[in-house]
Amino acid sequence: MDTELLEKAETLLLKRSQDNSFREDIKRLQQGKQLEGSSKLKRLDVVLEEGLLRLKGRIDAIQGVTREYKRPIVLESKDKTTQLIIEEFHCRFNHGNHATVMNEIRQRFWILV
Repeated sequence: MDTELLEKAETLLLKRSQDNSFREDIKRLQQGKQLEGSSKLKRLDVVLEEGLLRLKGRIDAIQGVTREYKRPIVLESKDKTTQLIIEEFHCRFNHGNHATVMNEIRQRFWILV
């Protein structure tokens, strides 16, 4: 399969996952409004980039690391797509311990509990 096609498919799945979990928050950010106090994202510094919610932080200033590492994609832990991502990373890293798997996941994703 074509790499570009796989990346587009992954992006589509991630957007759908975020829409299921954070629909109202995404709408508010698109409208330039503040997140509501009851939002799970309220305590985080999030930004909407290319239709995906990403976490911002001080690490933005670091040179030589990937965009995904600087601004991980925010996901809800209870979402089915997120659960499949966790399972895939667990298998990819040979059923490694919790710390190993979470470290690898955090290279690209920020999972809300």
